Amino acid sequence: LGAGVLIVYAVWKELIAVAADCSREACKADVKPREIEILSQRVAGIHRSLQWNAELVMQTLAWIFGFLWLSEIVTAFRSFVLSKVAVTWYFEPTSQKHRCRLPILDGTYTAAAYHLGSLALGAFVMACLRTVHWLFLAVHKLAGEKKDRNRCLMCCLGCFEFLITLATQLARHLTASAYTELAIS
Repeated sequence: LGAGVLIVYAVWKELIAVAADCSREACKADVKPREIEILSQRVAGIHRSLQWNAELVMQTLAWIFGFLWLSEIVTAFRSFVLSKVAVTWYFEPTSQKHRCRLPILDGTYTAAAYHLGSLALGAFVMACLRTVHWLFLAVHKLAGEKKDRNRCLMCCLGCFEFLITLATQLARHLTASAYTELAIS
């Protein structure tokens, strides 16, 4: 279980600390009475608003990235387990194939016990690339809303978007191949 578990544990411990700070900031916000109208009925209640500052924005972005990384770790686990099942089926001798009755559980155990660090690293790279891709898509959309947009800017953004998409697809292909290599070893 070694280094992979320690890395994932340390990162999630940091993210939980960030969340605790974020919730403390939310608890400091003033609670005020407020009324809203729902289906032509006045509903009264209490309202709490956050005062957004740079620290709170960074904490929120850290949470979003953490959930994105977790999503990529789940995808990496899935890819590794499927690769492990296929490797067991195709490369194990016939006498040993029937020895393992639950190959999916065997693949999950192998991933968690021996390859968690590699899976977490691959997932981190994919999460970083996906984050950069989403940022470029947001900038591209913001730059494209105006009718008198700058053609040079749009060309540069299109080139960067192409490069990020290319890097993401290449990394996805390489990580899938790496998961298969891990399953074989």
